[in-house]
Amino acid sequence: MRERALAGLAVVFGAVGLAWLALDAESGVPLASARSERTASSAERSTDELRAAPALAHLDARLREASGEPARGVRVTLRVEGRAATSGPWTAATDDDGGCAFEFPGDLSLALEFGRDGGALLGLDPQPSSESLRLAPGERAVREWTLRSGCRLSGTVSDQDARVLGELELELRECPAARAQACWGDGLAALSTSASSARTLSARDGNFAFAGVPPGGWALFVRGGEDLPRAAYLFRVGAEERARHLPLVLPRRLRVSGRVLDAQGGPCAGAELELIGLDASFQAHAHSASDGRFALGPLLDGRYRLEARGTESCVPATGVVRAGETRVELRLALGGVLRVRVHDGSGAAVVARVELLGPSAQSELGSDLRLARLAPGRYAVVARAADGRVGVLQDVEVESGLAPVPLDVVVQPGCALRLLLRGDERRLWRATWSRTTVASGWLEPGGEASVSVPPGPVSVSWWSDLEENGGVRAQEEQRVLTRTDEVAEFGHGAPR
Repeated sequence: MRERALAGLAVVFGAVGLAWLALDAESGVPLASARSERTASSAERSTDELRAAPALAHLDARLREASGEPARGVRVTLRVEGRAATSGPWTAATDDDGGCAFEFPGDLSLALEFGRDGGALLGLDPQPSSESLRLAPGERAVREWTLRSGCRLSGTVSDQDARVLGELELELRECPAARAQACWGDGLAALSTSASSARTLSARDGNFAFAGVPPGGWALFVRGGEDLPRAAYLFRVGAEERARHLPLVLPRRLRVSGRVLDAQGGPCAGAELELIGLDASFQAHAHSASDGRFALGPLLDGRYRLEARGTESCVPATGVVRAGETRVELRLALGGVLRVRVHDGSGAAVVARVELLGPSAQSELGSDLRLARLAPGRYAVVARAADGRVGVLQDVEVESGLAPVPLDVVVQPGCALRLLLRGDERRLWRATWSRTTVASGWLEPGGEASVSVPPGPVSVSWWSDLEENGGVRAQEEQRVLTRTDEVAEFGHGAPR
């Protein structure tokens, strides 16, 4: 038995020895030696790769309450901004000392977000900026912030049928233009360059919260799916306001649709459509399809002014619609085109502001202009150069047609008018030359305006309002002006 056991061990150790002496097919060296060399080579490559990798930047963030105590349990998120993020975000919570640490690649444009108790935090001193957060590879920095007291803003988001809208992206951004009367508007109406902002998501039940919102104007941007308008809610927070609840209603799948017809009643393809809110600062744009049909939205609820523009020889069609209308029809009419050239007495081109006064008012800057989409009728053309030269064409008849009608306007030195409004009431003024109104505008009490007119009979009238609004003429003064080197002053109202 003993001899058999020893023989078995010999066989085992012999097999091991043969395996050890076996040659590697790739390198021709013993397998054990090849494996050792490969392991060493892999270790060397890993070390080289680590040495070649750029060092990470290190940021220590430290937060304190307004009382000076450490701000504990604050959620801090570091995000890459300004490009498609290939790394991050990084999130950490402040410890008992109010601090947390981050490691990230250097030379990134970063934004910091803070949150606590389910709500985003604002009101930081100083306000974090991407410049203060940009660190070089290997750089270590400490940044400290103090949480300021402010308003706790909470709310819910639901649609027009009272169904909650959960998991929407909400961004609260400072907006000095916001008024005391809160209102909805589009994203463009609430654009702001302020860095004071915070982001969060509405919960599944539609609830959201922001904490530490300082006094002032704010815009709450709401971003969701394709069936929701990209809108912003504008409001102001009072100096002593500590809590506020916003029950927001954002309509879903609300659109205006219909078709555009040409002057002959056929479908108008490629017409430009513009929708401008009358009850809210909200806009939408689209083009009609080959069959003339269009759809604009999603929209905020309310009334809108809708305009369709076709080719330059067609007069735009306009109308007032309400969000949700689906059978809107706009028919274009034939119009005219003017080609206006502005020059001086010698024929040299002059760049001027050209105003077309009549059924289709327009204003353009240049020396060779094409004024299109004009309703047939009688017009006046006024051209004003920056140096005070002016030219007026009266009784210009525009008829419908495809070919543009050429017009030449000669500018010459004009007579300068200075208009002054005294008293306590706002007034509309009109400047008329040779029975043609060449300029008009509104002035507030104590305001001034300047305008140039050609030499000749001039009158300046003052009105309480537009005639269509029941306005009446309060005063009119007429003169004949001949001097182009003097300023004629026209005033209205008793001194205050």
